[in-house]
Amino acid sequence: MASKNGFVVRGQNGAVQIDGENFCMCLQKVNNLSLKAGTKAVTGDVYTSATTSFVKSANSSLVALRCSSWCRAYVGDQTKNLNEVTIARNYDNSGTPSCIAYEYGNAAYNWSSSKSGIEVFNSSKTKVFSSNWSVMRVFGVYYLDHIKSWSLQLPVGRTFAMVLDGGQMDSNIVGYNSYTAVYMGRIVNNKAEVAFIQDSIFHSPVNVGTYNYPCQLMVMILEIVGV
Repeated sequence: MASKNGFVVRGQNGAVQIDGENFCMCLQKVNNLSLKAGTKAVTGDVYTSATTSFVKSANSSLVALRCSSWCRAYVGDQTKNLNEVTIARNYDNSGTPSCIAYEYGNAAYNWSSSKSGIEVFNSSKTKVFSSNWSVMRVFGVYYLDHIKSWSLQLPVGRTFAMVLDGGQMDSNIVGYNSYTAVYMGRIVNNKAEVAFIQDSIFHSPVNVGTYNYPCQLMVMILEIVGV
């Protein structure tokens, strides 16, 4: 069997962190935000939570959030700017909580200027790992069918952030009290939590019940290192 350049490093849960051939996604940018409070009118009869937006690096392909309030990031979904990130909150929100958005991508970014450490090059002589980077460290990935809530206890003394992708959406058309619901997440006291939460209200002249848009939910927990 032919050997590969580099080596394989696995975390304590068995996930590959460095495989010697493929580029390790690494941290591109850290955004310290204060989320807006309250609601806003989208149209005359549709109201959502106030949203907070920022422009991500063009090199970033994944955004993870660390926030103690219910929220969710949408990348390029609500704007023509594909690099704009919108953070939505639950409809019944309060206060202006702090939120840290970590951007990861496939571009080298040195968070340290150390002259010593480890660098790994693949068979094409491309650098795929450097100890000066803050590489994306996956703590766990969880695929969930439609549930009302989910939680995961996290180790004390370490920093984590969450990525949500997919998940069912409900549209409840029940006259004046109609609403939509989606999955949102938060990290509180070393516990990652996900819940199916109301994110908008709207007024309808009819009462036709609930429309479900099924989709499996992916929850990724990242450990933040090197910053």
